Amino acid sequence: MDEHAMEVTVVTTDGEIVLPHVFRDALNWGPGTRLSLELAHGGLLLKEVPVFAPTSVEALFGSMRYAGSALSIENMRTAVKRDALQRGRAGS
Repeated sequence: MDEHAMEVTVVTTDGEIVLPHVFRDALNWGPGTRLSLELAHGGLLLKEVPVFAPTSVEALFGSMRYAGSALSIENMRTAVKRDALQRGRAGS
């Protein structure tokens, strides 16, 4: 989609607008996508709001406590595979 593509929409009596599908598709905005709104240059700027606040691995390190000895990579893979099989999502 052209970065400067233009469509026209109408504000309803309830203050709602419909975002044309070409924009929703181009930005991968599905139902339930949260958007922030900003007044900008005489118009309105819409931005997707992340589901989770930006963070780093360092900030999360140690946030999930585990009581027990460390598992090997092979043991972790086995546990993940077992859980996937139980949920019916086993891969090849």
